Amino acid sequence: MRFARRAAPALLAAAALAAAAPAGSAQQAAAPSGAPAAAPSGASSAAAEAAPPAPVPLRLLSLGGLTGAASGAAADLMAARALAALEVNRGGGLIDGRPLALEEVDIGCTAAETEGAAATAQDAFRAAQALAFLGPVCSDAALKAAEAAVALGAPMIADGATATALAGMDDGDLVFRTAPSDAMAARALVALAQRRGVRSALVVQADDPWAAGLARHFSLLAGDAGIALSETRVMGPAAEGYAEEVRALAEQAAADALVLFAYAGAEGPDYLSAVLKEGAWGAVLGADGLLDDALARQVGTLKMARVTLIAPAPDRGAEAWRRFAAAARAQGLDPEAPLAAQGYDAAMVAALALVRSGGEGGAALAEAIREVTQAGAPPVLPGEWARARALAARGPVRYVGASGDIAFDAAGDVPGRFAAWKVQAGSWKPGRLR
Repeated sequence: MRFARRAAPALLAAAALAAAAPAGSAQQAAAPSGAPAAAPSGASSAAAEAAPPAPVPLRLLSLGGLTGAASGAAADLMAARALAALEVNRGGGLIDGRPLALEEVDIGCTAAETEGAAATAQDAFRAAQALAFLGPVCSDAALKAAEAAVALGAPMIADGATATALAGMDDGDLVFRTAPSDAMAARALVALAQRRGVRSALVVQADDPWAAGLARHFSLLAGDAGIALSETRVMGPAAEGYAEEVRALAEQAAADALVLFAYAGAEGPDYLSAVLKEGAWGAVLGADGLLDDALARQVGTLKMARVTLIAPAPDRGAEAWRRFAAAARAQGLDPEAPLAAQGYDAAMVAALALVRSGGEGGAALAEAIREVTQAGAPPVLPGEWARARALAARGPVRYVGASGDIAFDAAGDVPGRFAAWKVQAGSWKPGRLR
């Protein structure tokens, strides 16, 4: 995974709109900066006056946390959403050839970063005249954005948010997500611990809603599985570092494994460094909040040998995944970046739903999201937008996602497929749960 490509979302969004623009507009945009424009002839001027106006885009608000605790994952997810928009517009656009436009808005990640995020999302939605939300990436931000979506009566498809609280919202069937919930992640993490022979564990969590929810689910499931919990600890303030805190913890809470729930862009790297330096636990386990190559570089590849993270991973043998991967690589993106496939799928589902609803938002669009992921309907895959659009305009379809089966349950959740991620040559790579 190459998290250094921070410009990818903006570049792909621009390419998406350029692909849908009239040829004359594209040629003008390509002119060198400061170069005088060629004077049009009378005929070409008259033709320009007679030309119909360019189709008005249908807009989605692409929410992320590019400057927050999960900035690496946010950049990859937002780039994957933009890749979907690029394919849609190159394939003829939405209804009546109208292009799909993604308006990017940064609303942070953790609870401390999302002050006023609901109001920001609402204001941006109205200003853009958007029809639905994509994202945001983090659970804390998604809970705030979901408040905005419900208040506006607008659908939201999250692609990185995993907090179970999102499924429990009274949202009027407006909130969906393409990433599996933390309840599923905790189950996969407990199964991994059992396979590794872990009989006792110490849980350490950051002081935020996502980490707290995941720690709670893991602790309950671990107890049921016969894994003894020596302690559950909330991280202290980071101002003075974590060396003393971790040293005291090693003396007080002996365990086979330490389970750490934190973000790579916040306290996670410092705490993990202190844990690995102390060396008191045979294994360190965690979840997708730490899944960032920058963390591996900061902590050091050799030190990361004892660390395994549980996170969603697509079936790389599936045809839908192979098509997405080929398209991503053609644009210089890494298809194996954490949750990138989920970001692509969220945008594709929204695009198909816009076709199915006839460009309508609100409850009609939410209903259409169900209709384009309907079991038993004709299947459509990544990389075949023209066919998918034609079928969705006539009736329900079943979008087969790059990330796996997009079968929304009553709460708007999807089934999960997880992998055990480890650092190899400075980069996180998914492997079998063993």
